[in-house]
Amino acid sequence: MIEGLLNRSAEAVPPPLALDSGELPRGASKRRWREGGALATSQLRRALLVATVVLAAALFAQSIRTVGKARILDGVARVGWGFAAILLVSGAREAARTFAWMRTIEPPLRLRFFHAFRARLAGEALNTLLPMGMLVGEPLKAAQVRLPFRVAFGALAVEFAFYCGSLVLLFGAGVVAVFAVGQARLTGFMPGLVLMGVVASAVTVGVALIRTRRQRAIVARRVADSDGFLASLVARTSAGAKRVSDLLLGFAARHPEDLGPILALETIFQVLAVAEVYLTLMFISPLRPTLASAVLLETISRLITMTFKVVPMRIGIDEAGASLFAGGLNLGAATGVTLALVRKLRLLFWSAVGLLVLIRRSPDVSSVAVRS
Repeated sequence: MIEGLLNRSAEAVPPPLALDSGELPRGASKRRWREGGALATSQLRRALLVATVVLAAALFAQSIRTVGKARILDGVARVGWGFAAILLVSGAREAARTFAWMRTIEPPLRLRFFHAFRARLAGEALNTLLPMGMLVGEPLKAAQVRLPFRVAFGALAVEFAFYCGSLVLLFGAGVVAVFAVGQARLTGFMPGLVLMGVVASAVTVGVALIRTRRQRAIVARRVADSDGFLASLVARTSAGAKRVSDLLLGFAARHPEDLGPILALETIFQVLAVAEVYLTLMFISPLRPTLASAVLLETISRLITMTFKVVPMRIGIDEAGASLFAGGLNLGAATGVTLALVRKLRLLFWSAVGLLVLIRRSPDVSSVAVRS
């Protein structure tokens, strides 16, 4: 009986199809399938890029509408031709971080300044205009340059780690500035002091946790012994931090001669940020500003930027924070609002430049991303 069932099963199975003269061999079919998949991926990336550009352009127009034409004209009128100097200083800031990014590219590969600066402007435009734009803008920077995506993005991660280190210097200067401003009411700055202390402490603790491989292994084992969603979240975060720390420590071990120049470039970025605030106050403040006031206002602005990344251009939030602290510095709440407005005008200018770069480079971006 079993033999009969096997015979019937064999009869039920259709004979294998013979390849006719027009059918492709199996290897060629796989190659065509891979090429079709790559083409679909390319089209998908291009569609996503176009959608992102359209959304960013719409948010750019909405930002201008929200700020208001009258306020924009008033801000430009108060600054006058000094706005060109502000743009020059802010452009130098972007150039400083661009040079830092270039230093993190390991030989024999090389990143040219023009390509890196253009990519940075395009990525920063999305960082500024999109909610949590950093999740889109940073990968876009790596896709814009003519390097393998993994190399460019890894270099960006190393550069960002150095930038975070320079933030500790800025926050420390902000704490010193609070005590240097004699006419300020110290109690009015206590929330900012607490927030600066929390951020600085988090950075310090993070550096201490990833200092040695043994400490990272201990943390990983303790997390592995836990259960639940929180443990899983901590595990994923720890794994990501380990990858970044390994990348940074590996770069530092291979290129110790670049650590000083990169940190110096990130420090220049912070110094130019304070210089931009001081220059703007020179144009708009009825009283002569002090360096301590500029340091404090820039520190508060950076904290607002870090805390409210989800709000495009921090519309409304930046003005409230600047007016509060400018009033505490006896510069006047109106001066703080104007300072925030001029900062938004600068952001809108460089965002427009970045969007133009992105629109002109969009086909190339898609091809570079697919190749990477």
